[in-house]
Parts: sequence; C-alpha cells; structure tokens
Amino acid sequence: MNHDELIENLGTIARSGTAAFMEKLAAGKDGEKADKPKDVSLIGQFGVGFYSAFMVAEEVEVIARKAGDSAAWRWSSDGKGEFTVEPAEKAARGTTIILHLRKGEDEFLEPHRLRHIVKTYSDHIALPILLKDGDPKGGGGEEDRL
Repeated sequence: MNHDELIENLGTIARSGTAAFMEKLAAGKDGEKADKPKDVSLIGQFGVGFYSAFMVAEEVEVIARKAGDSAAWRWSSDGKGEFTVEPAEKAARGTTIILHLRKGEDEFLEPHRLRHIVKTYSDHIALPILLKDGDPKGGGGEEDRL
C-alpha cells in the first residue's frame, strides 16, 4: 500500500475507536450477549478482522511499500481513534504488520499459536503470508510461509 491507501484502508478503522468495536463484539451474534468478551468467531461478521489486533495489542504498526513505488510508509495507531502515517524504510515491496502486545498476551508470541490463527482465519487469502522469526525491522531470522 502507498500513503493514500494506508489512510483509506486503515484510517477509517482506527477512527471508529476501540469502544464501538468492543460493544459490537460484546453484543455477540444477532445482538445477544457473547459468551466471552474475546469471542474471535464474531470478528468476521463486522468486516474488521484487522481491527481485532487491538484486542491484544496496545499499538499496531503497518509498514508498507507498494510494488513499483520507491517510498515506504509506516501507519501506526493505538486504536483509540487516531493514527499517524510517516515515511519508513523498507527494502522490498510488501507489508509488515507489527503488534506491540499488551502485558499478559504472550501466548500470541508462540509460533504454533500464530500459525493456527492465520490458517484458521486467513486461509482464504490468495497472497502469501509469511511468519518471520526474529526482529521484524532489522531482518534476520527464518521465514515460514503459511
């Protein structure tokens, strides 16, 4: 994505705020109370799968470089209604999503847990999804195609 696409595709999500999303999530299917507040099976019905990252992360960064563009951009938000977009460094085209997890959400650092989540909820995505072991900004580490 380029600068404008980040704003168009992710900015609207961030502006809506966490509270509204969590209210819908807590309401559950057909307006009934959900069994548990983090019922991830409900996320798809609202069309905001990306936004579910704010359930476990205090900040989300998206670093993107569109194919054919020389510039890369960093979108970041805490999910409370505002976001920033600024120039970034990215050697190759593609998108990197970085979640700064909240305290107590360490289970999402486990590669087998991440693989399960991606395969369960993103198996329909036609583009390759790579799980990278190591520093997402500094390179190094192994990549696992999911």
